[in-house]
Amino acid sequence: MIVLRSTWRLLLYYLASLGAFLLLALPVLRGEFHLQFYADTMTYERLARTMPLSFNLIQVGANLFGPVLVLKTLGGHRFLVYLFNLACLTAAFGIVVRTFPVNRLRFLFYLMLTPLMFTSLLSINKEIVAVAATAFFASYYRSGRRWQLAVALVASFLVRWQMTLFMFVFMGMASPINPVRRRRLLSVTILTVAISVAYVQNLDTFERIDQVASFAAREAVEGSGLYGALISVQNHYGYFLVFLPKTLHQMIGPLGRMDKVTDVSDFFNNDVILFHCVATAILLSLAVWRRRIRLDLHPIYIAAVYAAVFGLSPIFAPRYFLPIYVLVALALALRPEPRVAAEPADELSPALVPAPR
Repeated sequence: MIVLRSTWRLLLYYLASLGAFLLLALPVLRGEFHLQFYADTMTYERLARTMPLSFNLIQVGANLFGPVLVLKTLGGHRFLVYLFNLACLTAAFGIVVRTFPVNRLRFLFYLMLTPLMFTSLLSINKEIVAVAATAFFASYYRSGRRWQLAVALVASFLVRWQMTLFMFVFMGMASPINPVRRRRLLSVTILTVAISVAYVQNLDTFERIDQVASFAAREAVEGSGLYGALISVQNHYGYFLVFLPKTLHQMIGPLGRMDKVTDVSDFFNNDVILFHCVATAILLSLAVWRRRIRLDLHPIYIAAVYAAVFGLSPIFAPRYFLPIYVLVALALALRPEPRVAAEPADELSPALVPAPR
């Protein structure tokens, strides 16, 4: 039996994560020493111990249902949670490399480049489930297999209700009910304008979240005030104007915290998120250089719609945009294929990257 090099490297990655789980994550989670490598793990564990499972855990500004469900299903055992996280990443990688014509080693390298992927294996979190949801949804759009869509929707519900909303929005945009579905740039523009209006009409719902988010963003990017200014424009029907810079700010804004890298009192934000932003900046730069930021590429189109939906969030959280990182990594790892001229670019199609002329 031939074992692919990508499989060996993935196994080595998992072996390293097992060492980190046993030697670092478990002692930290037990309170034996402080090194916060997670965002909300302790909150999820506390709620799983003290609260019954109910849909009341799903709120406008937070979705606690998924992590609590996983913890209760696994009896709160941290090692089982670790195995669950490994299964999510394995499933994500496996479905992508079986559905898309990708360079496996390159795609795996990009996934391993961000430390956020590694730390997401070590404790309960929503990011690793979001990676799986994104992989299955992109694979569904490529293959048309409905079971992949079912997996994606279930996984998205465990992450955030906004992710489920994004999937339904995207399917609507790519379906015959959208008369301009073949004009992807126009479709995204119409979507952002519609979101701009709908957001302001429901501004009372988000007012308190806006205030908290603006304060948190100032803390995260050393008080630049840019994020608050973008939210202000968004609150006055201008989201369609600022959604790209706002999304980019959320994805790489913490690069301004380089001076905090040696401060491990907030290891997750000062180091994990910072170097995740470095990896994101590298991937985006490489995608621009290789001319892969194009809406005619399925992963980039999916990422654009995801950005339109999640960029609306007033909460400053670069980790929310890990799915975009995965989709850009996929676009970079795609092998060229001849375009099938008879099929429209918006429909399910094997034409992903035009063959070089």
